[in-house]
Amino acid sequence: MRIPALLAVAALCAACNPTSEDNFLQGRGLNPCIESIPACPNLYASCTLDVDSYARTTFPGAIRFMTPADPEVEIEVALYLMDQRDAGVSTQIYWNEPSCSDVYTYDSGGANLFEEAADQVVRKRMRVHQGGDHLVEIVTDMQAVSDVAVNLIEPGA
Repeated sequence: MRIPALLAVAALCAACNPTSEDNFLQGRGLNPCIESIPACPNLYASCTLDVDSYARTTFPGAIRFMTPADPEVEIEVALYLMDQRDAGVSTQIYWNEPSCSDVYTYDSGGANLFEEAADQVVRKRMRVHQGGDHLVEIVTDMQAVSDVAVNLIEPGA
């Protein structure tokens, strides 16, 4: 009789202990990112990501998405790295102002993002100056499955 009771307690404890992926997602909904949204001349986004959604993608390759943001907000790109196979040598993240009037770039410079990840998460942020829909692009040669999310950090926060 003790073994079934212990198993029931263990199951309840497991249900109360969310995974690090659950902590990363914080209740966000999965966006399949299968759209074709005009973003800039000759560039299209596959979805819109905001603080309530995330995308799952397989790298190497690229993902482009739109993120609505107010002026002077920092758009944080967060990657939850699952199934890490090869860190690669090149990762760039591009934050575009609306209509791609200006672009800001993060370049890994060959850094191993797998080693940089805290609890499998890499976070990079950039301040945008105009309000509106911003095209964000991640281009990498790393080999991994990743959840991609954005956070918006208000000025002074």
